[in-house]
Amino acid sequence: MDPVVDRKEGINVKKYRLRRMTKSIRTAIGINCVGVYLDMIQYGDMSTKRS
Repeated sequence: MDPVVDRKEGINVKKYRLRRMTKSIRTAIGINCVGVYLDMIQYGDMSTKRS
């Protein structure tokens, strides 16, 4: 979990957590995109081998 932060940095912590969430969501989407892309390449190779 996040370390204890001073009261003056409380607002920044919220922003940091939000940014962290968006970052993790972005990385998750990126991983999914890469997975789909790799699947497409594999399927493409399979289809080319078949024909």
